[in-house]
Amino acid sequence: MKKIYLSFVLLLGIHFQTFSQSLTITSTKTDKELTRKIEQALAGFRGQVGVYVRNLRTNRSVAIKADSLFPTASMVKIPILCGVFDKIAQGELSYTQVLTYRDSLRYDDGVVGSLRDSSRIPLSMQVIAKNGAVNQAKSEVVLVHAPHGEYVFCITTKNQEDQRWTADNEGYVLLRTLSGLIWNHFEPDYPWQPLAESPKWQY
Repeated sequence: MKKIYLSFVLLLGIHFQTFSQSLTITSTKTDKELTRKIEQALAGFRGQVGVYVRNLRTNRSVAIKADSLFPTASMVKIPILCGVFDKIAQGELSYTQVLTYRDSLRYDDGVVGSLRDSSRIPLSMQVIAKNGAVNQAKSEVVLVHAPHGEYVFCITTKNQEDQRWTADNEGYVLLRTLSGLIWNHFEPDYPWQPLAESPKWQY
């Protein structure tokens, strides 16, 4: 099974940040308050969890088992994305070029499978995310364009006792809980709550 280091998500943030604003690579400082909140949220989880968060404006971070190996599942696409950004940096692709979906790219009935031939993929998004899942592991890597600065995070689990493929799986619940916790930590003046109809879209 493919595995990945959590802190690799840092590369994702750096790649995106390079095109949106200049980024000086310096040592990060631990966000002790957010670390405490996340550790409290992890208490009682039946499995192993790794978390990496980095605020790209303040350079403050959280790293919990960030150098441990976890299953990648679909998050293996993140290194592929970094390869695409490398091609952009080399001039082989353009950052602003319009991407056109073709039916020949279809491989399942998920989000991509819902597109029609010749659909255009939007160039601007407020949240860019990729998740992955296998029976005993759930994961998500996210870049958020927040009002007070962009941040990235990666949350991944392994050896979960709860192996159900339902929206209330402990791993999925943890991903949603920590995502909301991180947002409310960085954006206390913009409290986030899920929409009433959101459960029908939850995995």
